[in-house]
Amino acid sequence: MINLFKQLSNKRNLFYLTVILTLAVTVFRAIRLPNNYSKSHWLIDYRFGFMKRGIIGSICSVATSFTGTKMTPGVITILSGIVFVLFVSLFLYAAFMLLKKHGGSNSIMLIILVFSSSPFFVMSAHLFGYFDAVLYICAILSILLIEKKHYIMSAFISSFAILVHESYFLTGLPLVYFSIWLKYISGTDSKIGKKEIFIMLIPFCTFIFLTFYGIFIVDNKLLNRQLFQYLKSIDFVYVGNRGVPHWQTIGMVELFKTQKTNLMERIFSFESLSAFYPVLIAILSFIYSAFKLKVLKKESIALLAVVLAPLAIHSIAFDTVRISLYTTGSVFIAFWILSLNKTPVRPSGSITIIALSVLILNIFSKVQLMGKELDRFTHLQRAGLYLPALLFALFIIFLDSSEEYE
Repeated sequence: MINLFKQLSNKRNLFYLTVILTLAVTVFRAIRLPNNYSKSHWLIDYRFGFMKRGIIGSICSVATSFTGTKMTPGVITILSGIVFVLFVSLFLYAAFMLLKKHGGSNSIMLIILVFSSSPFFVMSAHLFGYFDAVLYICAILSILLIEKKHYIMSAFISSFAILVHESYFLTGLPLVYFSIWLKYISGTDSKIGKKEIFIMLIPFCTFIFLTFYGIFIVDNKLLNRQLFQYLKSIDFVYVGNRGVPHWQTIGMVELFKTQKTNLMERIFSFESLSAFYPVLIAILSFIYSAFKLKVLKKESIALLAVVLAPLAIHSIAFDTVRISLYTTGSVFIAFWILSLNKTPVRPSGSITIIALSVLILNIFSKVQLMGKELDRFTHLQRAGLYLPALLFALFIIFLDSSEEYE
């Protein structure tokens, strides 16, 4: 019977199906239509001059003018849906590349199940229509282009992401630079020299320009009034006193001055730690075991810096759980980058226990969403909906344990 299970030729196909089903359930725990805040950002363009977060709206404005249409809630929902499908597809692509790189091992399957059931995807679904998904798309595409040695295109996409949302500076750009750095120190890409490094500094310079432009050139009080009147003229958008125009025109320096004292409190809040810490520990445990990383070595320090970099956003913003969960996306992409550049070994058996524990925690824990909402489904409903994932996890753990006694 054991040999029959081992010889199942469709185990990998069954795993693909299980991951997709698991991811679908995780997404439906919190997915919603674009809210007022996200719809407003799709409408902001450069009609009042250059500004942060205006490039998506400008592209949409040109496209609708060219086609003779208008931006409506339906159009925004369709565009958000396209972005979200691409976002999920690219993460699945990275996950299945990891599966191939790690030889289809049972432990990597467990880690992918942990990631696909994680609060990261619950929050991502809740943020349907926000630009967070665009940033991850840009980060993954930039890294793929680096793999293909297309540095100019990679720099262009990362610069575009900075203009989409400046938080890419701490969420996506560190991952892109981590990919380049690994190639440079490993010597796998002899083309990385001063020219390539200079090209990849373009996104960094874009961020610096955007920051100083917003501080010294833009009349933020005037822009606030203009945006307020513009958005107020659109019937499906509500503009409050501290709505999008307010946050669009307040500078990062000003935000830092008022929010920096809350940094530690937000990072170490229960809601924050319970959301990102378990999955982070599970994936990092696998990484350190599979790549034999030493805690105080440069690769380990660089990895942790890249993964934890998004937490610095807490010093200027107060979406506590949302920001903390950026670390989950970062650690998974960093894991994928490491697998592209280094040859892994079989991780220790303790990874199985950690991954299964976190998988169960992911399934039955409630995620604190925006506006103090909680994700849907009762514990009984979750037990039923996640049953394929649990059964598959137990199945591959059974296979692993049976191999030890042969």
